[in-house]
Formats: sequence, structure tokens, C-alpha cells
Amino acid sequence: MYKVPAILRWHEITWKVEPIQAKLNVAEVFREKAHLRDPALIDAWVTRGYERLVEAEQHHTYSSYLYQFLTPTVNFFNLLGLMF
Repeated sequence: MYKVPAILRWHEITWKVEPIQAKLNVAEVFREKAHLRDPALIDAWVTRGYERLVEAEQHHTYSSYLYQFLTPTVNFFNLLGLMF
């Protein structure tokens, strides 16, 4: 998780979320999959996570794609029904 502050700076997301909050939001994404018990599914999700991390580091992903993992799920715009 030491790479999160750098990824936030590289993708210019620091105005939207603090690094600590981003780490907590990523942890929440992991907790959503805590019910999985099949080792093959767990390995698949871990692999996807590493791929997303590498793609974020190498700028192969758009900042708007990273919002769903790094930013809070409830904010003013979500309450209005808007998605960015």
C-alpha cells in the first residue's frame, strides 16, 4: 500500500481523496470479496489486483477508472445520481 500516495499524485487524484482514505477504500474493496472460499477464485482476484496496480503505476489506466477503487463510494455527486 506504500504506492497509493504516488499513484494518487501521478493520476492527479489528490484533490479528490487523501492517501489514508484511499487506502481504507482499497481495503473495503478487499473486504467485499472476503466471502470467497475457493482458492482458484481468490488467486484470480489477487492476480487482477496486481494487474490493476501495475497498470496504474505504468499509466495504462485512466484516472476515472481508479476512482471506483480509491475514492469514497458516497459523495455529493453520487447522492445526485451523477457518476464521474
